[in-house]
Parts: sequence; C-alpha cells; structure tokens
Amino acid sequence: RPGYGEGVAQIVPVHPVHPCTAGARIRGFSRRAGGATLRAMTLPDAPTMRAALVTRYGAPEVVQLRDVPRPTPRAGEVLIQVRATTVSSADWRIRSLTVPAGLGLAIRLGVGLRGPRQPVLGTELSGVVAAVGARVSRFRVGDPVIAYPGASMRAHAQYLTIPESGRVIAKPDCLRFEEAAALCFGGLTALHYLQGKARLKPGERTLI
Repeated sequence: RPGYGEGVAQIVPVHPVHPCTAGARIRGFSRRAGGATLRAMTLPDAPTMRAALVTRYGAPEVVQLRDVPRPTPRAGEVLIQVRATTVSSADWRIRSLTVPAGLGLAIRLGVGLRGPRQPVLGTELSGVVAAVGARVSRFRVGDPVIAYPGASMRAHAQYLTIPESGRVIAKPDCLRFEEAAALCFGGLTALHYLQGKARLKPGERTLI
C-alpha cells in the first residue's frame, strides 16, 4: 500500500507459512537467524527512528514516514529492532475507519476522534533484541524473536519495546523473519474460534 514500508521495516502480506522442518523446535533463545550468527548490536547514535504514522483517518496516502523518538527499554522490557511486520485487517480498519454501520462513533471514542490515538499501527512483528532493561532474564541482545503487541500496536517502526513477560517468544530457526511476522494475528484469531468457540478437544478432527 502506498506509504508503507520504505525505510521502516519490511512490510509483508499475511500469507500461509510452511510448517517448520520436521523435528525442529525452539532451542532456548537461539542467536542464529537465517543461518548466520547474530553479533551483539550497537544502536545508532541518533536517538530517533523512522516510523509510519497515521494521524488522520483515510486512504493509504494518509500514512507518512517520519522521524520519531526511539523508545528506551524500562526495567523488565526489551527493545526490539523490527525486521519484518505486516499490514493486517486490523491496521486497515483503524487507518480507514472501515467499521460496521452504526459503530463509527463508538470506535472513534475508543481509538481517536479525528485520527488514531496511537498513530503508529502494526500488531505483529519479528525482529532482533537490540537492548534490554534492568532485571530482564529471558532474553539477551541479539536474540531473534516474534512479538505481538496487539492492541497497543507500534510495530510499523524500526524499534519497539515490549515487556519480557508479554507476548514475545524466541523465533524458531526454521522460520524466516517474514514468515514469523505473519503468524500471530491470524494464528490467534484461529485459536480463538477453535478453542474458545468450537471447544475442540485433543483427538478430535475438524474440517478446514
């Protein structure tokens, strides 16, 4: 979509991904991605980053690339350098304010009257841990990860902070960054209906 992607992070379409290689598993918090060992990262001197901002509702052309302050991880948080993210149906609905009839005012009250209260959209991403705050023990700099900030968004930027206790896990070696970034939104949506609505149990079969 015009206005997304260039100079921020690699924006990829949500698409089905192949299963990991048979027998593959998440091995702790691997420091390898795409077959290359990741070295300790050095943050740029400038305290800013590029981000895709939506300050008013409208067509894709309302998206603007701007320099914004780079977040600093607080205690218990990790700073992730975004390698890939997606433009999901949630991003489209919020950016365009395309909602079911009669819900426009309610959505504006919750999300923002004239534009999104959180101007940096993006609900899911994959990337590399660039820095860690105090008392972080699950991750270290250089770890490839998958994160799902969800409703707090902020994934359409070069960097993002998230609690280490939040929805962030190690990226399996068998997934490329582009594949890993597209897992969360669709996967959690499917999980909601399969477990929460259909109440599937171990051993049951379902038609996809």
